[in-house]
Amino acid sequence: MIDERSKAGQFIAKFFHEKIMKDTTAVNRPVESYEIAVAGITGLNKLLGWEMSLQKNADENGDVKSYYFSSRLLKFKSPVKKSTNNL
Repeated sequence: MIDERSKAGQFIAKFFHEKIMKDTTAVNRPVESYEIAVAGITGLNKLLGWEMSLQKNADENGDVKSYYFSSRLLKFKSPVKKSTNNL
């Protein structure tokens, strides 16, 4: 697979995984929107003392089936719709 991201984009992805997510195994993998959401929730939990979480549920093939969000006030599960149009 050819990586079409710029050097700056690759650096930002590496920085995000290593420094923010504390994941040294991700190396140069692109940042997913789920990871940004988890980082934001973790930051809010630390800053404000909240107890929120976000989890993704996958099937036996590793495909994401749904997301589960929970906090003291709100809990919900949202299914993932697969698009037939790939960008």
